[in-house]
Amino acid sequence: MHNHTNKSDDGTESPQTVLENFEAENLVAAAITDHDTFAGVNEVLASKRQRSVGILPAVEISAECQGIPIEILGYFGSDYKKLDDSGIIKPVLVKDAGAELLVEKLRKQGIIIDPFDKYYRDAGIMPFVATHSELQEKHGELLAGIDTKLVCTSKDDKVIGKSTKYLFREHIFQKESPLAVDFGGRLPSAEEVIRIIRDFGGDAILAHPFDYGEKSAYRILECLKGKVDGVECHHQTASGEKLEYLLQLCAQHGLLVTGGSDFHGRLGGAINSQKVPAQLIKQFDGKIL
Repeated sequence: MHNHTNKSDDGTESPQTVLENFEAENLVAAAITDHDTFAGVNEVLASKRQRSVGILPAVEISAECQGIPIEILGYFGSDYKKLDDSGIIKPVLVKDAGAELLVEKLRKQGIIIDPFDKYYRDAGIMPFVATHSELQEKHGELLAGIDTKLVCTSKDDKVIGKSTKYLFREHIFQKESPLAVDFGGRLPSAEEVIRIIRDFGGDAILAHPFDYGEKSAYRILECLKGKVDGVECHHQTASGEKLEYLLQLCAQHGLLVTGGSDFHGRLGGAINSQKVPAQLIKQFDGKIL
């Protein structure tokens, strides 16, 4: 119920390869949920080759809630084409936007970083263009408030950020962090995205709440529990008590429960790696093409 092709900015496999992977796993139905585009869905559905897998047209739309970038999954039937043709959904590179804001914030404090170096971006890390000793000497007070896992020293004494995912989850999304970035007004609001999804016959599902960091997750859930149609509970970021909390929240508020592997190809989330109850996709039977 959550799979990306290379039509997403962070997917590595073509739509046809993803379809072949679905079939290799003997799936009856699966969703393609590319970021801010239906291009992967369109390519699979337009293919003339016979397929054994039903496709649930979907999209993962970038939004913001309380200044935090989030993602809302929209699950559609054939009506997805009307939304696609409307041109309302436009690709948003949230990581680039976040990097720009972070660069601006740190430069004001004298820390110069370059998040757009292609080598580092392809490797999923954000380089700090300053030596470790320089940072400690000039910015020790600021760095003291940042988890030391944020920085590590390479052989040439350059300091690089840990994974961008860690940086976003533990700092940029956290209002308490000195590296917090407010995305308010830079992305469509969650409420606006939910309305658009519903206007075109879709179900609006909050994607992987705990992927935004634990503190942010509870804030976002409190804000959206009466607005979304459901929550992606079954996800690699939520197990044990977190999963139980999400399931109870959905039961209390009559929300749909979904889940998925969040497949991105070589970047992680193997297809069919997230085992979920069969009824989760059956609740969308009428939308599968």
